[in-house]
Amino acid sequence: MAVEVTYYRTPAWLVALLVLFALGSAALFILHQRAYAKLMVVEEERTELQRRMEALRRQKEAAKAAAELATAQTADRRARLAELTEAQKQNEDDVARILAEHQGSNEAAKAGFAKRTDRLADLMKEAPNQRKELDTEETRKFTKEHEYDDRRQQMRAQVEALQQSVENERKKARTDQALLDDRVAELEARVRQITSQLDTSNRRMRSDGAILASAAADGYVVVDRGHRQNLRKGTSFQVWTRRGGRLVVKGVIQVIEVEFDHSTCRVEAEYDPNDPLLPGDQLHNPVYDPNKVLTFSIRGDFQRFSRDELARLITDAGCRVANELNTGTDYLVSGINAAKDLELASKLGMTILSEDQLLDFVRSRPRWRNQDTWDYVAGLVKSGARVALAGKFNAADKGLIADWVSLKGGKDTGKVEPGVSLLVAGEGAVADMEQARALGVPVVDQTVFSHLTKADLASLKAEQKAKEQASQAPAKK
Repeated sequence: MAVEVTYYRTPAWLVALLVLFALGSAALFILHQRAYAKLMVVEEERTELQRRMEALRRQKEAAKAAAELATAQTADRRARLAELTEAQKQNEDDVARILAEHQGSNEAAKAGFAKRTDRLADLMKEAPNQRKELDTEETRKFTKEHEYDDRRQQMRAQVEALQQSVENERKKARTDQALLDDRVAELEARVRQITSQLDTSNRRMRSDGAILASAAADGYVVVDRGHRQNLRKGTSFQVWTRRGGRLVVKGVIQVIEVEFDHSTCRVEAEYDPNDPLLPGDQLHNPVYDPNKVLTFSIRGDFQRFSRDELARLITDAGCRVANELNTGTDYLVSGINAAKDLELASKLGMTILSEDQLLDFVRSRPRWRNQDTWDYVAGLVKSGARVALAGKFNAADKGLIADWVSLKGGKDTGKVEPGVSLLVAGEGAVADMEQARALGVPVVDQTVFSHLTKADLASLKAEQKAKEQASQAPAKK
């Protein structure tokens, strides 16, 4: 069955309307696009204007700050300009014042310069005469130098001749010394020979002292001889005793340390170990003499004392001073510029002392014996004397001495000064001894108090207390 299709035609007006609508829509879209494009351009321009406005605002602020800074700098420069102007004005005023003040000085300087110019002109006129005098003096100087050169050569020749003479004398002295040494060796050999031939077991020996204490096992003994008996360090003794009517030589000792009234000796030989050296054994030396007066010779220059003062110290110690230096001299006291005397003393084998050693020697040899000195000191202190203790006390107790002085009625001053009546000298008190001697103060050695003990002080205190009680008893009654 056939279907019938019916076709309808669109009205023309509708088609026209649709065409108009399409054209309107297209026109509207185009207008919209153009408007949007203009809007975007305007927006971009607005953004650019805002950015420029922000930049202008910052430039404005920077310009404002720069203007303020410029204003401050301008004000500062104006102030500085005012100060500079004021300073310049002040400087101008100072310059004017200084010129006014120194105008008179300039005139005086001009006058002085004129005077110096005149003086210079006068000196220029005198210069030729001065030059002639200078030439004369130079000629005279040249002549003198030639004369001095001639004298110098003559003196050099004399010195060389003297040196040659001295050298010859030295050679002669060395030859003489060799001869003396040979002679001494010969004599020593003869002495040894004679000594070896002596029968010491039967001959009579003189007692020159005795042993006080013995430590022979340790090699030392103490003898009853010291400085007071003119004993020297290095002296040797034979030790002997009598047993059964027979003289027995027990050994040999040598003095190594000398005190005032005793000495320490080293045991050089002990002949029989079963017969040791004992206290009470006798001493013998054929050349030792305890009663001999020692002889001193003083040579050279000294720093502390003169020769006369040293001689007085030596004689006060009980010794003798000799003008000549020979084999009879026991000690040479040598100072500066005593080379020849030192050489002779060495040849003669005598003991050489310096100034300080001599002072120690005479200090260890007090003028009085111990008992006499003790009585003198006790009487002096009992009268209320002022006593000075000086030096290092190694042979007596300084504290005990000070307490003894106080108990006896004296006073310990501690140093040598005017008003002191006595100086007790310890070791190394040379300066205090010099000061005491200058003040005329007596000096005693510390060994005078070597026997002083605490028991002695206690006894003295008890005695004083008993006297006080006895004196107070009648008053109580």
